Amino acid sequence: MKACRKCGTLFDDKYCHPCAVRRVARWAAEHPEKTKMRHERYRIVNAEKMKVARKKWRTENPDRSRLLNSAWNAANPVAMRLVGSRYRAAKIGAAVKWADKDAMRKIYEEAQQLTRATGIQYDVDHVVPLQSPVVCGLHCEFNLRVITSVENKRKQNLWDAYETLDKHLAWQQGKAA
Repeated sequence: MKACRKCGTLFDDKYCHPCAVRRVARWAAEHPEKTKMRHERYRIVNAEKMKVARKKWRTENPDRSRLLNSAWNAANPVAMRLVGSRYRAAKIGAAVKWADKDAMRKIYEEAQQLTRATGIQYDVDHVVPLQSPVVCGLHCEFNLRVITSVENKRKQNLWDAYETLDKHLAWQQGKAA
């Protein structure tokens, strides 16, 4: 057994564990970009191992896991709306893998910001309904728009083909310009 010259801790390894932990923490604080890259690389290389560890922790700590999930859900309402709408769309076969999730998230954030700014409830609407006797749309950024909740309820599952065609033609003209 040896005594550490810095902190006096007894150790029988090659180094004092408490001092090594402090040294690593200090290096990480001085090099945040390198630390972030190292952690990201570790997550990629050890994805399966981390998945198993998370599952084990959740089964061993169900109450804490539920509490953390509830807190995250409350802090991220836009993400929860996006996940919920994706789930409902997938159930009916309207979700597509090629959809731009970032563009969709911005649309949901816009609805939330308008609601906060005006006090009027805004919803994200599917221009072409996901389920309709006439036509079925897809859950993607091109089929989403922000409208008031009142307008959304009034629209129900109806689709205005002429309005959609007008918007598509305007989009095409803007793209050509």
